[in-house]
Amino acid sequence: MRISKSRSFFKYLLMGIPVFWIYILSLRPIVSRDALKLHMAFPNLWKDESFLFFNKFNAKIELGMMNLDYLYTILLKFFEWEQLPKIVHATFLIMTGILIYLFVKKRFSEKYAIWSYLLILTIPINTRLASEVYVDLGLLFFSTVSVIFYIKSTEAEFNYKYLLISSLTCGLAAGTKYNGFVFSAIMCLVVFMGLSRKLCTIKAAKHIVLYVFIIFVTISPWLYRNYMGSGNPFYPLFSGIFGSTIPEPEVLLFDPSDAKEIFLRLKSGETIYEIFLIPLRFFFTGKDHDFLQFDGVLNPFILFLLPFAFFWVKDKIGLKIKVELLIIFVFIILFASFYDLQRIRWALPFLAPFIILITAGYYNILESTKNYKIKVCLALLISVPIFAFNMVYLRNFVIQTDMIPYFTQKIDKNEYLRKHLSMYDIYEFINQNTPENSVIYDVLCGNRYYYVKRKYVCTDSNLNWWIFNVTYKNGSAEDYYKLISSLPNTDGLKADYLLIKPKIYYDTFKEVYFDIEDPLGKVNEQKLQGFIEFINLQTPIAGDGSAVLYKLNYPIEKERYN
Repeated sequence: MRISKSRSFFKYLLMGIPVFWIYILSLRPIVSRDALKLHMAFPNLWKDESFLFFNKFNAKIELGMMNLDYLYTILLKFFEWEQLPKIVHATFLIMTGILIYLFVKKRFSEKYAIWSYLLILTIPINTRLASEVYVDLGLLFFSTVSVIFYIKSTEAEFNYKYLLISSLTCGLAAGTKYNGFVFSAIMCLVVFMGLSRKLCTIKAAKHIVLYVFIIFVTISPWLYRNYMGSGNPFYPLFSGIFGSTIPEPEVLLFDPSDAKEIFLRLKSGETIYEIFLIPLRFFFTGKDHDFLQFDGVLNPFILFLLPFAFFWVKDKIGLKIKVELLIIFVFIILFASFYDLQRIRWALPFLAPFIILITAGYYNILESTKNYKIKVCLALLISVPIFAFNMVYLRNFVIQTDMIPYFTQKIDKNEYLRKHLSMYDIYEFINQNTPENSVIYDVLCGNRYYYVKRKYVCTDSNLNWWIFNVTYKNGSAEDYYKLISSLPNTDGLKADYLLIKPKIYYDTFKEVYFDIEDPLGKVNEQKLQGFIEFINLQTPIAGDGSAVLYKLNYPIEKERYN
């Protein structure tokens, strides 16, 4: 009895430690990129508005599938604790771990369930995301529920209750962010394959139509909102099919919004072979905050277990289910690898099928021998490198993010934000030294406006390119005044201040519109003269060495621009 109680205590302690750390991670101040320009910034605007509210100048990123963002809005509306959305986001990871634990425990044993639970909670990308207000862990949770309940439905000869839950959570995944649509499409394919094995083609087609219908019913509030806001239920996707009422910058000789990261990779020196190997490089060369290194870290050791899921098969999952899990894993990671931008966190729906498969591989390796000592040695040989890698990442992450000095109160929140948010001093200056009704335009400064308590017009897929268009057309200073006085999509807001990185704007324009027939860039330099003239007419009032906040000085006859 005492031994049993000791084992239970050790089990709960082992499972509780990562939960403790995950919640500690979620309490650090908000500094992540997308939180500051999306997942905290929007809810902060929406909490006092209706469901249909959005800012036209942010339409490309403020219209879309936003289940979690609206959940954050509700939390901020009723609770004044800005860390609460972070805690909710982290909780999705814990719930995912519990789901995996329960699934594996039933089909393998408890020790393998604990192993898989600890693995998914400590994988570096999940550790980092647990500290940030993103939506990827919500997408991971919904996709995991969908996969697990699909498997449960097949094990129960396609139990319709389980299939209904799978379709509902598939819809919730699609309603969390647009790359959830990719997961949903793959799940529909896999479900149809599974149904076709048991039913005739016509019946299988009827069932998959119902599965798809439930997905679209689940996301219908967002489709309605997007349609009412832009005329396109999938805005900004499929604008060529549905059209759009949102004015867009004119497409020039080369539209920067069409730039693909693959092109940047080739330009940075990557070979075509390295690009083809991106699905494997996700596991081996990921790095936080480096977009050409996928902006995240996985774990290289876990990939080696995948083939063993199909060798020496002793588990209870079944080959057909494993093939379907492999299809989900492969298709998602291929899409994430060769989409416009390559980000590890965008591929997170692959984790549930992948963790199940590598747990099967781990199980098959250990159960291939009955010798207890050999089994223990194999378990250590496999597990120690995996969890050591995860723990080293956690240690480095804690050090790099200054969590210990913050939680021991050696530095306060403002000091923390100044250190980890490069433009925080400018944001504070804006809040303390500009009129409350001021309108700030952000060009090439990251759009991270959560801490700015002023009207803030930004978005890298819109405002930057309107300004670039003026430069491309050899615009004069007056042309820039005209644009910022009546910029499309801003509902008549006229800028009072311009936050811009002048040198980066200058260099970026020359790089984006580089002409091979003009290698010295003389034509682009000429086009930039109007921009230089315009900038020199403004009054710089704050800066950090790169970004500059300008007070805009409209001409005396400024009524022309009202």
